[in-house]
Amino acid sequence: MTTNNEITVIEPHFEKCKRLAEQGDANSQWWLGRIYQYGLEDVKQDYVEAFKWYGKAAEQEPFVQYDIGNCYRYGYGVEKDDVKAFKSYKQAAENHNSDAQLCLGNCYYYGYGVEQDYSQAAYWYEQVGGSQGKIIYQWLNCQIKMKNFDLAKQAIAEVYSDAYDSEKDYKDTCLTAIVLAEQLEEKNQQLELEIKEKEKAYRAIHEKEKEMLSFFTHTMRNALATAPESLRQVIHLLGGEVYEKDTKHYQAINKIASLFSTLSLTDCLIDTFKQSISDPQEFKQSWQKDHTGEATLRLVIASSLRQSLNRIIFMSDTSELRKLLDNPETALIKATRKSFIEEVLPLNVDSQGVNVFYAWTLKHISAIDVSIVDCDKLNFGVNQIRFSLLFAITSELILNALKYWDGENRIQISWQLAEQGNYAFSVKNHCKANATSNLAGTHKGLAFIKRLVELLGDQAQFNCKSEDQLFIAELILNKALFDGEV
Repeated sequence: MTTNNEITVIEPHFEKCKRLAEQGDANSQWWLGRIYQYGLEDVKQDYVEAFKWYGKAAEQEPFVQYDIGNCYRYGYGVEKDDVKAFKSYKQAAENHNSDAQLCLGNCYYYGYGVEQDYSQAAYWYEQVGGSQGKIIYQWLNCQIKMKNFDLAKQAIAEVYSDAYDSEKDYKDTCLTAIVLAEQLEEKNQQLELEIKEKEKAYRAIHEKEKEMLSFFTHTMRNALATAPESLRQVIHLLGGEVYEKDTKHYQAINKIASLFSTLSLTDCLIDTFKQSISDPQEFKQSWQKDHTGEATLRLVIASSLRQSLNRIIFMSDTSELRKLLDNPETALIKATRKSFIEEVLPLNVDSQGVNVFYAWTLKHISAIDVSIVDCDKLNFGVNQIRFSLLFAITSELILNALKYWDGENRIQISWQLAEQGNYAFSVKNHCKANATSNLAGTHKGLAFIKRLVELLGDQAQFNCKSEDQLFIAELILNKALFDGEV
């Protein structure tokens, strides 16, 4: 067997060919492979046998790797595998098999088994047949795709320098196609330039909008900074005696208490919004730096639960509160409100205040079961980026659970170390089918949570589902988020 395109073919007699192939004759092995592949000499077509004999022949003659490449490319007698086909074509092409060179060019051109590379495709197309190989359709396409228009024109001019009349039309067609491609590329470049200019202008406008939003959020936070504390002091100064004095004082203090919750939540949401519109890299850096401080997950959940209870306890419509207390008595409503004002609102945001709040909740709101484990080492700054983001998410989830709870079983709020090194915050509440609440906007709240979770990238996910009238909302956070790696 030779190492060019001319195969010395022995007498095509199957039995003789098989005998010589079994004796190790590479030429016979190759020819036996062809007999099986194409079903020659009345032999039943058998791709598996064909692939086997091509493989034996290729051990002696790399030229046969072309046939093996075809087997892999089209799945003849072996599982289809473009990567292995490419490797076989390459080995045969490097041993001057022109058919393999053409196939290798196609692999590079279309990206079969290898990354698309027009330069390599053009090189192997060029190896196929000297100057004639240069004008094959694929080679011209490569040059056009690589924007080598002058080279493509030059090649056409050289090959058809002495063209017959019958070939001149084809020559003119090729040149016209190249010119049209060149004009199209010029238009594309102009369009890309215009797009870049528009993107530049848009970015400038966007940056100005971000500056305005940043200024707005900064100013709003400054304006709200002292409001909750001022309201808390007003309530404290009025005291329990005034609270019970008459209906007007009672209603007025309730309104002030409800404002305390609203302003506290607004302050946190503005800060969270400010982070959400910042540059992703800036957000990432801020999150990574926020890994020390007095804040803990127990504090975040306590703040979120206090926020949610505050809203429900001081609503003018007491139906949600009566359901939580499992008691319709007005006296209990007033007593719970008075206790919240006197014992919960004055609490400081620290570990002692958190412990007192959980004790108060256990005593007065038995419908809620809070379980927090495996979070002792997680610390961050009070009212910093981690606190604000986690508070915004957990407060929305807890509020949803409180307002859609149907009174069955207990509302479960938990934080724990789950499987695969993830932390899991979950809220579960039993609810009726098609449940509604006086506090609207749940679907918007869930969309808001998903947007916040997206800020943390693929190391965080939010899931919610309803099964057998049990609504479950779960926030999964990878431990790496709290190790300073986002």
